Amino acid sequence: MQDSRLIADLQNTNFPQEKLELLQNHPIETYMQLFDVLRDTTATSAFRVVACQAVFFLSRSVDRRRAIPPLLVALRAEQVEVRQSAAIALEMMRARRAIEPFMVLAQDKMEDVRVRVSAVKALLDVRDEHITPTIATIIRNIIFDESEDIQIRAEAIEWGYYLIEEPDAAHFIRLLSEPAPDIRFWTAYALADTGIDIAPAQSALDRMAAYDHNLPEFWGWHLDREALMPLEKIYFAPYRQFYFCEAGEKDEYSWDVSLISPAPEYNRFTFFYRQFQSDWRFTVEPIPPVELNIPADWLREKLQAAWNPISFDARPGDCLTYSLSWLIQIDGFNLLGGLHRDGYAVVLTGNRRAVCTFAAWYRSIILHYTLYLYFWAGVGFKLEQDMTAADVERADREQEARFMEEWRIFQNRSTG
Repeated sequence: MQDSRLIADLQNTNFPQEKLELLQNHPIETYMQLFDVLRDTTATSAFRVVACQAVFFLSRSVDRRRAIPPLLVALRAEQVEVRQSAAIALEMMRARRAIEPFMVLAQDKMEDVRVRVSAVKALLDVRDEHITPTIATIIRNIIFDESEDIQIRAEAIEWGYYLIEEPDAAHFIRLLSEPAPDIRFWTAYALADTGIDIAPAQSALDRMAAYDHNLPEFWGWHLDREALMPLEKIYFAPYRQFYFCEAGEKDEYSWDVSLISPAPEYNRFTFFYRQFQSDWRFTVEPIPPVELNIPADWLREKLQAAWNPISFDARPGDCLTYSLSWLIQIDGFNLLGGLHRDGYAVVLTGNRRAVCTFAAWYRSIILHYTLYLYFWAGVGFKLEQDMTAADVERADREQEARFMEEWRIFQNRSTG
């Protein structure tokens, strides 16, 4: 970091031009002048925010020993927007000197929730066995405190769920019954990836996947769809398949949860039907009505004729989520399928290539309706008529590039 190269260094980032011009017009041309703005309690909050944002954009190249102390000063500013911007910059820099103030901020219920969110995320990035137990206690206290702000609890679950172990597991699973949709959403998300035994959550996840078509107040899609991943993790357990690698070690074949639906689901829904607001909440745009309704008996006959052998009732008999459940094999891989009780969504769990083969067949029997194939949490792609299995696989491979571009557009829209 050369003191005089501040402006040149910012020009080599994506720092917004209008903010760069604001610095130049004051004029702020060196790193030391920028750090002075961070310390200056008489400077306008807008100007100090821009200074914090400049450090954020330069976080990979800036001299941390010089940048962190003035950011810590800004973290104590009277103005919420300055504290928030300083917290975000310090979080980005993984500043260990900010650990103690972040511990205080994370637990301060009087602090702005956006500052607390940055504090929580920064604390969870700490990799120090001496500090981790204290941080784990803070995170667990936030998660299980029903008097806490919903957003900070949801963020703590999203980023810190891996800290939930026995004897917390039962309390964690009970979060699926909380009244706040955001808590149920992120608990389902966490249960899909956690190492704790989630079998005790089966009935709660089943009810959620069957009936809970609500939306989180903040980011996210419909809760019944979020519950599918952990629920299918339980249901697919008896059908998992293994092989022995060259070294002789046992390994598992990969599998995914996917959804065939005429509706906007997962990130297609968040990208095109939710609008970010300045308070971090999201509005919901009108969603086109779903006209497709698949009779379970009709689909059973089609499946019976096309796939042999096939086993029906492949999930527990008391399952609420599916009106029809089946198990087939494609190219030697188990594929667990289900017609959701909503009558229009088909859930598939198993090998990705097998999913693509099934999707091509399914597209051929559902005429006159738009269908999308969604691999877990993706933006999905349209299943065209006359698609072959190879066509679906090709579309799947091409989806990632489109997803990244749509995610970039969404992020730009969300940040203004």
